Amino acid sequence: MENPKDLKTVLDVSRLTDEQKDLLEDLLEKLQASKDLKVSEVLDQLKINYILDEIPKRDYKKSLWYQFTKDDTLSQCVQGHQVKYDKDGKKIKVPFFAFAKSLDDLDEIINRIIKSVKEMKF
Repeated sequence: MENPKDLKTVLDVSRLTDEQKDLLEDLLEKLQASKDLKVSEVLDQLKINYILDEIPKRDYKKSLWYQFTKDDTLSQCVQGHQVKYDKDGKKIKVPFFAFAKSLDDLDEIINRIIKSVKEMKF
């Protein structure tokens, strides 16, 4: 007899929760929006969207942007990510950031960055 933990039962669709139905609706919308893509591309994207395929996140603290702005009081948050390939050809999530600051403060940050770059020795 098979191990009961390995046994997959038939899904009883009459017992789906509202959350599961929402998930299915989202899945159908994504499939409809992807109808012009190859099946393999759609499968890859679905695995990413539904976290079935673990893809590491790029460490933003190693980025050039972070190195120049880490001491600023820049209010920023991750809004999402884009899946790209690293130098070894492996998938990696590259974060999208949103930040908020007054234009005067942003000008100050850019001026400080420019000054820092000018002082660098190459």
